[in-house]
Amino acid sequence: MHYCHAAASRARSVNPYRMLQVCRCTVATTAQISFGGTKHEGSVPQLRQARNSWQLTSNRGHDVPRLLLVDGTNIACISAGSKHTRHSVFREPVQDRFAAWLRFLQAFTAADAVVVAFDNKGSAQSNVRAQLAPQYLSKRYKQAAAARTGNSAIQCAPGSSLSGWAHLARVAEQQGYVVAHAAFGYEADDMLAALVKWCSQMLSEPQPVVIVASSDSDMQQLMDYDTHWLEILQVPSKQFPSGLCLHSAAEFQQAYGFDPAAYPDYLAMAGKKEANIPGTGITAKLAKALLNRFGSLEAILSAASTGGLKQYGRAHTQLAGSAAHAKQDLARRNLAVCKLYLEHQVVPAEQLQRAYKQALAQWSQHQQQQQQHHHHHQQHQQQPQHQHYQAT
Repeated sequence: MHYCHAAASRARSVNPYRMLQVCRCTVATTAQISFGGTKHEGSVPQLRQARNSWQLTSNRGHDVPRLLLVDGTNIACISAGSKHTRHSVFREPVQDRFAAWLRFLQAFTAADAVVVAFDNKGSAQSNVRAQLAPQYLSKRYKQAAAARTGNSAIQCAPGSSLSGWAHLARVAEQQGYVVAHAAFGYEADDMLAALVKWCSQMLSEPQPVVIVASSDSDMQQLMDYDTHWLEILQVPSKQFPSGLCLHSAAEFQQAYGFDPAAYPDYLAMAGKKEANIPGTGITAKLAKALLNRFGSLEAILSAASTGGLKQYGRAHTQLAGSAAHAKQDLARRNLAVCKLYLEHQVVPAEQLQRAYKQALAQWSQHQQQQQQHHHHHQQHQQQPQHQHYQAT
């Protein structure tokens, strides 16, 4: 939902070409990827990263198909670099870096199928969220307009219309990925939310693990047992040499104390500075405590009207005091901006079904080969022992 152009410029330190080469060397050997645990265990998939290798591990015990959903607009901005600083763009063409990022993300996650979603929100006048809150991403729209005036060859700002990403959409299609465009006036986040819901309802036997790749923290609200957020940190570190960090619903629950689906309710109260969404005067810590107790913004506002927030001090002052009406309206407007509008999206269902069917066939074949390899390996280990007994 938001794209930090300063962070995009720092993506220069992440080389997708090098990452792809390293990943190709390690995925087949050391980077065995698995997710899981039972729903009652609440296991947290962990991203173990060693030098020049990555490993996603958990304790389900059996592999499942993996579906990678990529925020294409986000990757496009990272691939182009920032057009709003003194830094120059990358030497490689944007479409080449974009393609390298997609290949790297697929190799890293060992995804069986990939879907790339793009924004289609147009200008500030057509952006649904900007209509709800005029200050939403206002600085970014000004930067985008300035960038298009100065150089129209590359449009990496999120205010571009569908035509601004058409060439990158073709790049994704040429690599065999499914492309999904958001409805006009909406963002890739909204399409990603629709895709997650569609996958949970339409894909089964086996139910795939869904990995949503984006640097946008709003993706946390999509997490559940089968859906994980792969955060693109953009800047590698000793802890995360790949520049990627995996998050799960169980991990979120442990950190925040409430369900990931309520993350927009949290932002509605605490605000989101980078997206120019003002808070209601309630701190992040207090917002967590309120959601842990009441579960949703509407439940909190209902409690405020009946005096149920007196024990929470500042929350009672902000939401039930003299300025309560204005603060409650602000919170509801913030929620409308932060939530995802999946019901307005048109999912490319036919393409997804066809792509997943092909991916499932390849995955099943790979599983059979692994089982045969494991069976032959066991026989090979038992054979010397049998011969030793015969000699004795």
